[in-house]
Amino acid sequence: MKAPATFLALLFASLAAAAHAAEAPAALPVTGAAVASLKPFDDAMLEFMKKYDIQAGVLAVAKDGKLLLARGYGWADKARTRPTPPEALMRIASVAKPITRAAVLKLIREGKLAYETKVFEFLGIEPPGGKAADARIYKITVKNLLEHRGGWDRAQAAVTDPMFQMKRIREELGLDHAPLPRDVVRWMMGKPLQFDPGERETYSNFGYCVLGRVIEKAAGKSYEQYVTEDILRPAGATTVRLSRDRAADRDGREVWYPAADGEFSTEVMDAHGGLASTAGDLCRFMHAYWISGRPRGPGEKQNWLFFGSLPGTSAMAMQRPSGVDIAALLNGPDGKSKERDACLPVLREAMSKAAAETLERPAASM
Repeated sequence: MKAPATFLALLFASLAAAAHAAEAPAALPVTGAAVASLKPFDDAMLEFMKKYDIQAGVLAVAKDGKLLLARGYGWADKARTRPTPPEALMRIASVAKPITRAAVLKLIREGKLAYETKVFEFLGIEPPGGKAADARIYKITVKNLLEHRGGWDRAQAAVTDPMFQMKRIREELGLDHAPLPRDVVRWMMGKPLQFDPGERETYSNFGYCVLGRVIEKAAGKSYEQYVTEDILRPAGATTVRLSRDRAADRDGREVWYPAADGEFSTEVMDAHGGLASTAGDLCRFMHAYWISGRPRGPGEKQNWLFFGSLPGTSAMAMQRPSGVDIAALLNGPDGKSKERDACLPVLREAMSKAAAETLERPAASM
């Protein structure tokens, strides 16, 4: 007996739908209290994570210092068994630099540093192996480092970015331990500058590594201790800490990253990109300080944006003139630096659009 054509058509359609459902990725879990009026932020994060195949993310949105939204998205572990909680710790990459700026500017206000402090004279670190340092290095000031005008250009230098050269540094210095930030500074004192200090602006992770050592000497504390005790805790941000290279050494609240242990050293990156935080605590920092590092005064309106990127990490901190602050942290996308950097403007546009549609509408109030 022949089956009716309509029956066969329905059967094949059902089988095809079932196969498609089996192939389609499961919807990412979302944690934290939902706020119906702020749903565009959830939609923006989920769409961004789907587009770039990102497994975990956290988002916090505040206005005038009041935290309005704290959400976790996706999976905190590689096996995808634990939904990411809103209070998950995630690396913030270069978003650590505004925190470092805030620390330096505080020490300047207290008279412990000056913009014109010559940093290498102040630190008193000698080049390795009796080498003579480039004479220009002793002209570099705190102001030069804050403005990325120290004299290093990773695009032209033979060693590119020294913050990713730990194996070479350990070998050339003959260390019996993993390089410390001070070791990186000493090693770089034996390398030439690419331009005169102050001549031009060229983004430098290493310059902020040096600022971390300046903070330590001026404050008499480790970098991590000073920024947590003197900058972050007074702002109500209590979770920020140094991330660790090895997964076994990290805080249990920190998520998994698609980057192998040993690929780079977050411990050495402290002052320019080695911190981890919750999204909520980044918003608390942004309520106390502008991304420029200056204290945030009542009623002030400024517009700031800062991105961070590492293998397995993307971060964004946004301060809008409306008083809206947004912190988004993600454990991806994986891939090369240029590919990661290219996605961040997409995140900026998505979050700006969500803010404009919700908290910045004339009738909006929370």
